[in-house]
Amino acid sequence: EVGTGRAMTHPEWLPTPACPVLLVTGPPGAGKTTYCREHAGRDDEVIDLDECYRAVCGVHGHEASREHLNAAIRYRNRLLADLAQKSTGRVFFIVMAPTSHEVDWWLSKLQATHVRLDPGIGVCLSRVAERRHAAVHGWYEAARRGVWTHPADRARRGGGSVVQEPLVP
Repeated sequence: EVGTGRAMTHPEWLPTPACPVLLVTGPPGAGKTTYCREHAGRDDEVIDLDECYRAVCGVHGHEASREHLNAAIRYRNRLLADLAQKSTGRVFFIVMAPTSHEVDWWLSKLQATHVRLDPGIGVCLSRVAERRHAAVHGWYEAARRGVWTHPADRARRGGGSVVQEPLVP
C-alpha cells in the first residue's frame, strides 16, 4: 500500500498469515494491550495501531495527532502483510472492531481466533483520559447499533457516517 491518500483500514490485498493470529478486540480502556502483554511469549508479536503511531511519528496513538493516522495504518498494514513470512510464534492483533461484521472480516482475512474484552462502559471510562471518553461511548454505540463511525469523523462531518457496517446476527 503506497501513496498519500486515505490508507486502507480493511486491506483486501493482505496475504494469509503463516503463523497463528489472535484478534484482540474491545473498547478503549478494555485492557487489550495489557492482555497481550500478559499472554504474549518470547516469539510472539503484538500489532497495535497505537504503537504503529509511535513508529511513524514518535508518539503513542493515544497522544498522537490524527494527521499521522494514514501513515500509522499503512505501517500496520505492512506489519500484517509481513505475517505471510512469519514462521515462529503467534501474533496478537489489537483492533477495536465494535461490530460483529468487522470482527468477522478480520477473522476471515487473517484466519484468526478471537478474544473480545469488554469489562463494561463504566470500567472503560474509569481507565481512559477524559478526552478519550467520546471514543469509549462511540464504541458502545457502534456495538449496540452495529454501525461504527470514528468520533473525530462524527464531529468533523456533523454526525454523518463514514463506514457503516450492518450488525450480523
